[in-house]
This record gives sequence, structure tokens and C-alpha cells, in this order.
Amino acid sequence: MKIDEAIVLRDSLDNYIKIYEEFKPVNYEDHVIHAYARLGNVAKTAAYLNEMGYRFENGRKLIANDISTVIRKVPTNELHALVAKNLARNVKKNPYL
Repeated sequence: MKIDEAIVLRDSLDNYIKIYEEFKPVNYEDHVIHAYARLGNVAKTAAYLNEMGYRFENGRKLIANDISTVIRKVPTNELHALVAKNLARNVKKNPYL
């Protein structure tokens, strides 16, 4: 990797971290976005939110598909847009999809 590429990557990561740290979740979807940004995995995010007590109205626990459904919605903020790109990249890495 060239130093110029490394600088661009560092700046991009610094921006991502800044956006994450300044983001304040106010509703269910924001909590999903924030948790996925931290964990980077839909199954881990679902497990984390279940531990935090999140459930559907009928009492059903969250599953990975619930997390990806929220992330795939039209982005409502900058963190959501970044997380959606990360999810798309992670899905492409999976050879079974």
C-alpha cells in the first residue's frame, strides 16, 4: 500500500469513528444501526440487542434477518449510509449468498 492510500484510508476511518461516537440513538432503528456499526455482524447485533431487552410487540426475539432488514432501508443519516455499505460488502464476502 502506498503512503497516499494509507493516509486516505486513515482519514476515512477517522471520519467513521467520529460519526459513530457522535451518533445518539433515539429509537429502535437507531439502536440497530449503532450496534451494527460497533459489532459489524448481524447475528452478533441481534444477540446484543436481545440481551439489552429489545423484543417485538409479540415478545419474539430479534434475529439476524431483522437487523439486515433495518439496515437495508433507505438511509436516514450518515451512520446509516456507512453501515449499509458495510453490510453490502459483508454479504458479498459470503460465498453462500
